[in-house]
Amino acid sequence: MAAADATDDALAAEAEESARAELARGAKGAAAARLLWASSLSTPGREAERRLLEAADLLIADGQAARAHELRDRAEACAPGLLRDLVLGQLAWSRGDVEAAQGFGADLVGAAGVAASGDRTAARALAVVSMLHVGLGRPDGAVPLAERALARDCRDPETEAAAWLGLAYGEAMRHSPRAGLDRLAPRLPQDAASVPEADTGLLVVRGVLADAAGRTGTAIADLRVATRRAHQGAIGGLARACVQLASALCNAGEWDQAIVHAHVALSLTAGEAWGWIEARAEVCLGTVRASRGEFARAGEHLARAQALTAGFRPDEITVALAMGQASVARARGESAQVAAVLVPLCDLVEEPRQFRLTALIWWVWLVAALAECGDVQAAQEQLTRLDQAASRLDLDLRARLAGLRARLAVARGDASAAEALFGEAASLLGADDPLLDRALLHHAHGRFLLGGGDRQAALGPLTAARGLLAGPGAAPYLRRVDADLAAAGVSPSARPAPREADSVAVLTERERHVVTLASTGMTNREIAAELYVSQKAVEYHLGNVFGKLGISSRRQLRGVLSAAVAG
Repeated sequence: MAAADATDDALAAEAEESARAELARGAKGAAAARLLWASSLSTPGREAERRLLEAADLLIADGQAARAHELRDRAEACAPGLLRDLVLGQLAWSRGDVEAAQGFGADLVGAAGVAASGDRTAARALAVVSMLHVGLGRPDGAVPLAERALARDCRDPETEAAAWLGLAYGEAMRHSPRAGLDRLAPRLPQDAASVPEADTGLLVVRGVLADAAGRTGTAIADLRVATRRAHQGAIGGLARACVQLASALCNAGEWDQAIVHAHVALSLTAGEAWGWIEARAEVCLGTVRASRGEFARAGEHLARAQALTAGFRPDEITVALAMGQASVARARGESAQVAAVLVPLCDLVEEPRQFRLTALIWWVWLVAALAECGDVQAAQEQLTRLDQAASRLDLDLRARLAGLRARLAVARGDASAAEALFGEAASLLGADDPLLDRALLHHAHGRFLLGGGDRQAALGPLTAARGLLAGPGAAPYLRRVDADLAAAGVSPSARPAPREADSVAVLTERERHVVTLASTGMTNREIAAELYVSQKAVEYHLGNVFGKLGISSRRQLRGVLSAAVAG
């Protein structure tokens, strides 16, 4: 094909056949490349244009927006039609031109309505416009369009997956994240490993909704499988899966792994039109850095996130940015600043938009901050609204709500109610509750007991708080717990705040990523899949690590890492 210097329709047909084979194995990017070859070899006309437009559509579906935008002028020059409008509408949406995207969307729905029932392009148009409605926060428009796409006699797996995405997200936005999960439940096996390779994209959707529903463990399980499969070419939404996994790991207290996946997301989005994914990755990195007391680095990450989203329409990144800024203030112990950053978010969750796709973690922070500031009335008002929102969105916040009521009882001077509520909260805490929230609830309980003069009783919750905070290295929070432990008569010097051992400090960023995953027991092959690099690259980095640390085995590596944490 490279040697062809003139049109060759027979060779173009062979190239298209090759593209179909690539598409059958999930390689949308390779299929798009072959269709572009086929288009260039075709006699100018409808067939050449169809192949060009199908290639652009595949590039968009594969997340290669930058490459698809290079074809925009050629797509605009094609004859009017459903496929042309489908491509141009998606390109308009990806560059943030909402008005143009809406115009194309209206045309697509009208054209799809009169197309033949088995028309793949018509079914895909309905599915894509359903997702457009999701992006615009219009679930009442998204759900029926997705249902119409699924009802059509079209067996195209990409179209079906897009329709299910619009359906699940639409239900989540219209009702609650759990409603979206319930709608998706009949479509996928419960066990992530049992989900067919072809449905990996839907596994990402389920992971995202599980995270929004506060099911952190389920979200991590789904997204781990999805990201490893995505590396093998099963889906193109790898960056989205990585950043969502990083966020869930951040909540779970697996901060080193969160850093790894956030960096992978950034490397995948370089040069692509995915600023909101980059911004979320930067927010995740900033949150971890702030929670470890690395405030200068946290500020750099959040500044990049802010720049990446300048001019964006309000969506889920609004919540993520505010949470990142609040994380800095929270780690510094600046409760008034936490409240100032988070108060503007309270009205957003009332709208039937992406803001419903949130586990309301930030609202818990807000009520706690107001209570710490002594503004009991405002805290109570926000607690009431939070309780109502949690009920409306079917979120299990029972442990954190009981903990907030306990804090308010302390602020009111009702010691007996506070003790009962702290006990209730501790009994309800589970692994899906964010690690920092669990630790800070124990800390608040310990401080309450310490303030009442019961130093012996305070040791239990204070020690529990310290145990949770020490693993991820939450230095600012640990210092405050250690101060209270010292007041209870326990010297923290026997177990100082985690610090980075000098030997580990000599590792490069990529070497740290490899070490983080190796310490979890992953094989070199699994690490390569996780980091989107070759197995030989992993072996190379581990060889450098062993040389720098003067060790020769993974067992010794785990010992060095344990020493780094213990200080």
